[in-house]
Amino acid sequence: MEQISKNHRQIKKYTLKNGDTKYKFTVYLGIDQETGREKSVTRNSFNTVKEAESEIDKLKYEFKHGKNPENNRKTFQEVYLE
Repeated sequence: MEQISKNHRQIKKYTLKNGDTKYKFTVYLGIDQETGREKSVTRNSFNTVKEAESEIDKLKYEFKHGKNPENNRKTFQEVYLE
C-alpha cells in the first residue's frame, strides 16, 4: 500500500462515486483520564493530506491538554440556544 504521509501513517485515501479523492484517518489519542478507557477518533472527508495532518496534530494537542474531542454535530436545539 502506498504511503500517503511521512508523519501520519493513519491517513488513508478513498474515492467517491463521482471520482473525487478524499482522505480519512483513525488515530489513537491515549487513555481518557475520566473514564480510564482508550480514546480513538475517526475523521473523514478531507480534501488534502495536509488538512488531515493538521487535524491529527490538533486533536493530539487538545487531548494532551485535557480537552476531550467531542462529536462536532449539534442538534437544532443546541444551535438555537447559542
